[in-house]
Amino acid sequence: MVVRTALRYGFGTASLLVGGWTLRALQGTPNSLGATPAEIAPVARRSPHYKDGKFVNLESSSSGLPMDRELQRKLLRDLANAGSAGKPPAPIPLADPPPGDLTPA
Repeated sequence: MVVRTALRYGFGTASLLVGGWTLRALQGTPNSLGATPAEIAPVARRSPHYKDGKFVNLESSSSGLPMDRELQRKLLRDLANAGSAGKPPAPIPLADPPPGDLTPA
């Protein structure tokens, strides 16, 4: 019973410490994200690309590559399997170093 109470107090204290640290870390986040929408609006309205309350792109949003269904499927598969990229499928055998003096000079 005593151990259970001690664990509850311990985890409760740890939760408060982590929560306080997280809130402190996030305190300056809005300022670091840049200007507010109210500050951006007057500048945006003066832009020649701002029409009818929206920005109009002069260039198409396409990257220039035609994306058919097959290419989209391959791209999604590659993104889903990105975690295994760069990892060998099996352990890599290592050679033993040659005998000799291995002390630093």
